Amino acid sequence: MAVKVIHAVLRHQLDVVFTPRIGEIAFHMLKDHFVDIYRAEEGTTVRQVIESFMKKESEPIAHPHPAEESEIGRQRVTS
Repeated sequence: MAVKVIHAVLRHQLDVVFTPRIGEIAFHMLKDHFVDIYRAEEGTTVRQVIESFMKKESEPIAHPHPAEESEIGRQRVTS
């Protein structure tokens, strides 16, 4: 699923993405195409995310999240 989203981001030539967390493949695909990735807390609105970004309060994500914190990692643990 994440790869399809990344392809859409690249197809539309976006240069900034906001997300609560990001896996290794998606992270590297975006970074390889010079897309900046910023943290967006779950439950925040798009307006809040944009306002925070415009005020330069957004935190860049410098590394992908460990696999055990991803959806796939959680599925493996519970399966």
